[in-house]
Amino acid sequence: MLRDANGKDHRIPKKEIEERNSLQESIMPANLVAYMTEDDLLDICEHLLTLKSAALAPKAFRLIGPLEGGEGGDAGFETPMEPERKLDFASTLKGKDGAVSWRVARPDSAGYVNLQEIHGPSAANSVSYAALVLESPVAQPGLILLGADDCSRLWVNGEKVHEDRAHEAAKPGKFRVPVRLKAGANTILLKISNGSNPHGFFLAVSAADELKEVPAR
Repeated sequence: MLRDANGKDHRIPKKEIEERNSLQESIMPANLVAYMTEDDLLDICEHLLTLKSAALAPKAFRLIGPLEGGEGGDAGFETPMEPERKLDFASTLKGKDGAVSWRVARPDSAGYVNLQEIHGPSAANSVSYAALVLESPVAQPGLILLGADDCSRLWVNGEKVHEDRAHEAAKPGKFRVPVRLKAGANTILLKISNGSNPHGFFLAVSAADELKEVPAR
């Protein structure tokens, strides 16, 4: 199968092929620049500059939970809790099995925060909150890449930007949530519920100008 420069495919019957072998180099034509005009090169450089994008995969999140979620975690997911009303990282809340406070949760090498592992048997029928604080050098649009197991809700600087009630496995970047970041500190808050395990989330943030993570302690 050959695809030409216009995107049209051409199927070549095997009987018409005299020889086949594997190439050890790229299929990109060699010395391509020699065939381009100065205007072509300027256009390419200008386009590459527009592709600048800084993606941040957080090293740690602030986490509180497990909180009582009820059957499937749905009742707790629908019930506004203290972190939604006032985000205080020094606070202590009534959890499923006693008092819980904010602590640090770190993603694994794939970027997955395994809440099942963190909460243990208490993860079932629960709700948790995870928070991230980012510094943006300018006011700019951003994109949150989220995958959550199960239901998820997102706020950025107190404004709700995402909600999903599906009980599905977490997939990286399943939800691509456009947001508006302000210059300075930006707080991202995730509410996540769980029915039965597995349970956890992926979360990363992309923006044109580089973002810096405020360390979670």
